[in-house]
Amino acid sequence: MSDNASTSRRRDEIERKKQKIAELKRAREERSKALHAVKETENMSHAARRKELEDLVASLVGERARKQDDVPTLGHVAPTLTQIKTDVLPSAPMAASPDLDGDELTDNNVMMIRKPAPKLVMTSMITFENPPQEKVYYEKEIQTADSSFQTEDADPEPATKEAEQSTEPVVQEPTPEPEPEKLRELEDYERDMILHSEPFQDFFDRSAKLIERALNSKYDVLTDYTLTDDFQGDIDTGKGVKHTITFSDDRWTKNRSVTDISWSPRHPELLLASYNKNQSSISDPDGVVLIWNLHAPERPEFMFHAQSDVTAACFSEFHPHMVLGGTYSGQILIWDTRTKRVPVLKTPLSAAGAHTHPVYSMHVVGTQNAHSLVTCSTDGTVCSWQMDMLAHPQEVLELAHSPMDSTNLRPTNEIAVTTLGFPANETTTFWVGTEEGVVYQANRYDRAGGKAGINSLEPYVGHDGNITSLHFHPLNGPLDFSDLFLTTSVDWTVNLWKAKNPAKQNNLATASTTPVGTTMRPLCTFEESDDYVYDAKWSPVHPSVFACVDGSGILDVYDLNQETETASASVTLGGNFGNSSSSNSGGTTAFAALNKLAWDKSGAKIGVGAADGKVHVVDVGEIGVPKPDSWVQFQKTLAEMGHGA
Repeated sequence: MSDNASTSRRRDEIERKKQKIAELKRAREERSKALHAVKETENMSHAARRKELEDLVASLVGERARKQDDVPTLGHVAPTLTQIKTDVLPSAPMAASPDLDGDELTDNNVMMIRKPAPKLVMTSMITFENPPQEKVYYEKEIQTADSSFQTEDADPEPATKEAEQSTEPVVQEPTPEPEPEKLRELEDYERDMILHSEPFQDFFDRSAKLIERALNSKYDVLTDYTLTDDFQGDIDTGKGVKHTITFSDDRWTKNRSVTDISWSPRHPELLLASYNKNQSSISDPDGVVLIWNLHAPERPEFMFHAQSDVTAACFSEFHPHMVLGGTYSGQILIWDTRTKRVPVLKTPLSAAGAHTHPVYSMHVVGTQNAHSLVTCSTDGTVCSWQMDMLAHPQEVLELAHSPMDSTNLRPTNEIAVTTLGFPANETTTFWVGTEEGVVYQANRYDRAGGKAGINSLEPYVGHDGNITSLHFHPLNGPLDFSDLFLTTSVDWTVNLWKAKNPAKQNNLATASTTPVGTTMRPLCTFEESDDYVYDAKWSPVHPSVFACVDGSGILDVYDLNQETETASASVTLGGNFGNSSSSNSGGTTAFAALNKLAWDKSGAKIGVGAADGKVHVVDVGEIGVPKPDSWVQFQKTLAEMGHGA
């Protein structure tokens, strides 16, 4: 039954196709007939038009001949065809023709008779040479005087008078200048509206910044390069560290402390500083981020606000117009220098997995095309964020001690993280400093031989107090020292460490010089400071140079190739600059503590933030300039410390 149905459907389909083909053939035949009819009509119309044109030409030619030959004039009679023949061709005899006689000649027959050949005669030609006729040209300036049309007897006095008048100077009366339109004086309320309008404020701020930059330029415009200067006085060689400039603002930095500092990766003259709350002002925002310009130190170039104390801030390495910040409330904020003072992106306070404790450290890791922001808070939470979406973190890692660790004698497994650092070109393994004074290595993901989290079996023990900073050596030369890092603490010391290879550390089967479960000790301890050491950073260009700041207001610069026990150069900031020093009851001078420091990209300047809200810029001179053999010499210095690099 199904076969019959399919056969019938097939037959019906074939019939429908045949009908459709027949309809197509019929339509094609109709189109061809219509096209043939159109062509025939065009041919007939073309032939008709041609015939009409030929008739019109023949009629015109015939009428013209009749008008010339048949119309008589006064005193004459119209000549006959025979007369026309004899007059036109008197000397040409007609050829005899059996079909044509003289009386039957028509107009066409007469025109067909051949004319005789002309006779040529030799003649002589006489040439005449006439002088060329003088040509007179007239211009716009030439005017014809009336005297030119007078006779010779005319009186020439009028022409003489006109010439005399033309030689006299003509005094033109000055044309009155149009009076300028009087401007309407603005009313007081109109003037106030303009002065307080947002476009005028933006224009005024922008213009004022440009003028300040020009006025603060130290270039001597009166320098004469043609003179010879024979002065041979004392010249600063630049070997010492010297203070160059101080940034402060009575409105925004007074009664605040600098919490972080960072140089712009694109514009070397821009320096960022973050500040905490002003306890004496209730109306001001709790957190402030100011961007200072070396060419305009009187006021900040940009200013950003936050609802909580800004505890960490930096420029985005891959987006220089973006400023990243962490707050005391745990929020992560992003500001944009192309917009206003409020954040363009921020994390919600109630987001799942987000920070709820103060964020004191953050790092941008990755490459230009794939990077993320890693932040840590004091409760041991490490979060990873996408820069364009802060609604919730991409990854959340809770750092805690393993409860199975037999050496864990602590009352709690939690880790209070104060700082973290990533080695160069590393995105998964990082090191954290804690409030207990121990440094731990941690992994963001599970890997061979280890799980995500801290490795509590191999702690880095060397401090007796809270760790305030941690910084890895940058990749800046022919030799790789990126496994070295510095830590500072409230125990008045700075420690130099060598990080263990993460691949060897996580692979239990790999042979290593350091057995698993061994406590790591520092390569060297620097004990020059007499107060809390708050920050230490490696030079971005010199392998053996680093700087540190402490609570006594002293900036120390070490060159390990020259000296490992004492600082190569020191400068006291705060008391001698900006009147930030004060005298206590004992008569000694108390300097403002230095909280943070940052090297600029060239390694020639150091930005230092103080507890009194001032930001100082220091020139390190020749100490920061590396030599060709600095890397090899630093490798020898590390070997002398007892550990090979």
